[in-house]
Parts: sequence; C-alpha cells; structure tokens
Amino acid sequence: MNMLPKIIVGLMLFCAAEGVGKKQKEEFDESKYLHLPPVAKLSNDEVVDKVRRDGMARVENIFDDKLVKDMYKFCDSGVPIDRLTHHNVQVPLIRHVLPFMNTFMKKFHSVITDTVGPDSQLFELAILVNQQGATRQRTHADFDYEIKDSSKMISFLIALQDVTIDMGPTEIWNGTHTHEAHKKYCPKTCEESLLRDDNLYPMYANLNAGETLVLDSKIIHRGGPSTNPTKRIYVWISFIASPGKPPGGSPPTIFPDYLERLKLSNYHEWTTTLQVPESILEMEEYAEVSGDTWSFTPDGYPELEDLYERHRLENPDIEGIDEM
Repeated sequence: MNMLPKIIVGLMLFCAAEGVGKKQKEEFDESKYLHLPPVAKLSNDEVVDKVRRDGMARVENIFDDKLVKDMYKFCDSGVPIDRLTHHNVQVPLIRHVLPFMNTFMKKFHSVITDTVGPDSQLFELAILVNQQGATRQRTHADFDYEIKDSSKMISFLIALQDVTIDMGPTEIWNGTHTHEAHKKYCPKTCEESLLRDDNLYPMYANLNAGETLVLDSKIIHRGGPSTNPTKRIYVWISFIASPGKPPGGSPPTIFPDYLERLKLSNYHEWTTTLQVPESILEMEEYAEVSGDTWSFTPDGYPELEDLYERHRLENPDIEGIDEM
C-alpha cells in the first residue's frame, strides 16, 4: 500500500513528460491542401455567380501570350533584389502596362460593374512578388467586416508565368468570404487553428501564365513560402465601390496619384493614355512606402525624361496609346 502513491506520482510525471492528455500542436499538413478547379471558359455572368457563391473564380488566359511575356519581363526588370523576399510593388500606367490593362478592362468591365457597381474606381494596381526564401504570410483577409458602411471591393490575381507550388502561390480558403465565416474564423485576427479545427484547408493559386483568379476581397488567404530561385510575380488589381469607406486592413498598393481619379466609367481613357504619377518624380529607384510595399520606377530609371524616351524607342507602334 505504501508503494501506491509513488506509482501514481510516477505515472503523472511520465504523462507530463510525454504530453499524454495534452492537446498537441498540430502542424499544418500540406498534403491536405487543395488545388484549384481546372480552368474553364466562363462567361462574365458565370464568373460573377462563382465569386458570389465561393468567393473566387478561375478564368482562362484572356491575354495574348506575347503581352503576358512582355509584362513579366517589364515587371521582373524592376523588382528590387536582395531586399525583401515577399513584397508588393506599385505599378505605373506607362507603355508596357497600358496594353495589358486595356485588355484586362475590356474583359472584366462587366464583372466589376455587377459586383461592386458602375461607379467603382481603381483601388489597387501592383505586382505581388515572392522571392526565394519567402516565408508563409499570416492568415488574413483584405476586408474588415467590422468597419461599418465600408465599400464593396473585388480583386484580381493574374499570373505572369506558370506558378509552381515551390514558388509560394497564394493560398486561399474557398467560401470564407461571408460574414459568418469571418465571425467564426477571424474573431480579432484570422486564426489558422480555427480553420484547421473545422478541417478546412486552402487552395493553392498555382495558376498558369495569363490566367486570372477573381476574388471577393473578403476571402481569407495568405502568401505561401518559396524555395524556387525564380521570382513569382502576380499582377494584383482591385476595384472599390464609390463613394464609400475603404475596407480597412493594409493601405492599398497603388500610386496615391491614382486614387479616386481612375474610374471604371472612363477606363478607355486611362488605359490608352500615359498616366505617369507625379510622385514618381520624387522617388529614387525604389523607396519604402510602408511595411513590405515598395515604390516602383520601371527599369530603375531615375530620370522621367529618360524613361519616356526609352519607351518611345521600344514601342513605336503600340496602337491606341497617345503620344505625350
């Protein structure tokens, strides 16, 4: 009988050491990740329906292959190296960008109209870059439901190359764009553990070059980790209903000169005419704006006149773009 207390104490120490009876921290099992549904040719009405139901829709390549390659080369030439492994870069509306944006707007004009309204305006124009060594971002949503009277917003993620898993594609939780999902999974901040408790795993946005992922901006997502030496570059475009309050979260990645000026209703003008932001004159090659956001001067040209001249020489025959 005298040995019983010692046996009980010994068992308690053993259980504590082995973690028996404790809830162990579960690693996020990437084998349970989902892949996007196969790309399909969708009408704009079908895109809108999918975004409303699932918070996302995958759209086939609408761009000419050369346009995508040229856009990638242009963006890649200006991405800062050896600074941040994951960062967002503001994009100016100049010659390499205008034909790409014009094609985009012709396709998605009605999608933007039906989801956020005919009076909406450009709210973000950027590239999202992952470089080798980038770690997984925190789980988050770009839209804060707690801000009253905040405007509707829709976002577009466009791949400029075939995105492989080791490049760290964006990871997206399908169907988490609802108020109910935010109340459950984002009580203060979005919690990965709460999603995991419901056996919810994200989809990889491993798009092919030129494909677009149309997103309700309230959907829960994060950037993935990269082990690939090739930079992963997405174009990121958002439109917000006007007038209204921004949805909260991080500041929009866009040149401030563009805010409240580039409307959906006059996209024919600003996608065919040079829109070099005045703020670019005050920047060196790159300037830190906030957090992981970097200002963008194409090809690292500090002199605006040199930048204009270079684009004139390289693009003498671009149709539909006004001369200075």
